[in-house]
Amino acid sequence: MAMANLIMFWFLISVSFAVGSQILLLYFLRSRGVPVKFGLGGTPGYLDLKFIEWCKKNQRTYLAVIFLRIALLISVVLSDNNAGRFVAL
Repeated sequence: MAMANLIMFWFLISVSFAVGSQILLLYFLRSRGVPVKFGLGGTPGYLDLKFIEWCKKNQRTYLAVIFLRIALLISVVLSDNNAGRFVAL
């Protein structure tokens, strides 16, 4: 039972960080004047592409942010897979 609680906590933290980074990236882009379609803001990858375009236009590096966002999405997928396995026990 302790393992199931740990996996569920991992899932909740992973989702919170992924959603939080999405919101922060949205506000960052909007504050910089990047046109963002609100309906596509929650789509994985859309804001990342807009961020890459902004970085290239302003000659900034984007690798750290993109690698972090990929790691967060992988963490959500792995925790969701494991959460279903342990809750079913």
